[in-house]
Amino acid sequence: MSFRRLATGAALATAGILAAVGIGLLANSISGDNVGLSAEPLSAGETLAPKADDRAKQRAQQRAAARERARKRRAAARRRAQREAAARTNTTEAPTPVAPPPTTTFDDHGGDDDNSGPGSDNSGKGSGGSDDSGKIDDD
Repeated sequence: MSFRRLATGAALATAGILAAVGIGLLANSISGDNVGLSAEPLSAGETLAPKADDRAKQRAQQRAAARERARKRRAAARRRAQREAAARTNTTEAPTPVAPPPTTTFDDHGGDDDNSGPGSDNSGKGSGGSDDSGKIDDD
């Protein structure tokens, strides 16, 4: 690269920087707004940022809400466990069948029950037999 070409590039770069600074200063003077830091403090940040006690209240509310959600989850898990335990006991323990009370039969005739023994007339009536007809014998 030749010296002439290098000098021309440097001159154009310097001219571009000077033109940009000139245009910026001209725009600033036309608009009248000062750009940069001023001597008075910024007060906008105070109104935009939440106060410390507001943040503490918000954190306390979030913790309380988290505790309430955890309490509800524990209660739901406890109810679910109780239902499962009740279902297990209901399905695994079949009720024990109650045996009917034993029937006691007694012989009030003093003889055989089949009325075939000696001294009985197989008619169902008489002193040693029973009346199978359902009638009451009043003799």
